[in-house]
Amino acid sequence: MIVAIIAMVPPSALVIPPVLCALYRGRAHPFRLGERGKQAIANSVSGGRSVGRTCYELVMDSTDIAILRELQLDGRLTNQDLAERVGLSPSPCLRRVRRLEAEGIITGYVATVDQGSLGLPITAFVRLRLNTHAEDAVAEVERRIGEIESIVEAHLMAGDTDYLLKIVVASLESYEELVRTALRNIPNLSSIETSFAFGLTKARTPLPSAGR
Repeated sequence: MIVAIIAMVPPSALVIPPVLCALYRGRAHPFRLGERGKQAIANSVSGGRSVGRTCYELVMDSTDIAILRELQLDGRLTNQDLAERVGLSPSPCLRRVRRLEAEGIITGYVATVDQGSLGLPITAFVRLRLNTHAEDAVAEVERRIGEIESIVEAHLMAGDTDYLLKIVVASLESYEELVRTALRNIPNLSSIETSFAFGLTKARTPLPSAGR
């Protein structure tokens, strides 16, 4: 089995257009920088009322982007090897990596594991719709989602779907049991729609550079 170590980098680390910040409508953004980060305020005006939130932008040069790409490809690179790949000497390379970690650009290092080897060959993408968007109801839905181990990703969506879940299970029977005992018990759901993946045509790859 091949196990690769990758660096986790939030998509928002590379580009955060103000218009996207406005779409959050005041909700807390998971991306936070340290004291050295540059802060910008993005506001949207709706009906004469300003709906503002704080967004962040970090100025990164091409070397920072190269470091991020190499670590996403192989998070087990030694500092010496990383420095050689991005054209730096070891000391400034290490300083850059430490800064990217401290400012929340690099959020961690994980192993990617073949799910079939763990007996989890079934991947389902599940669309949830809520019958209410009251704050307490949404908080309870998200709490329940967070407690279900088989849900490996959960995305808050725009449009008709409220949440898109990625679920991995051992079998179709296991998925049916999950729906009966867990998903259907999440309160305030109006619908559950499922699509099963036949195969994987592109695995996790480094995030694209800003503007591409």
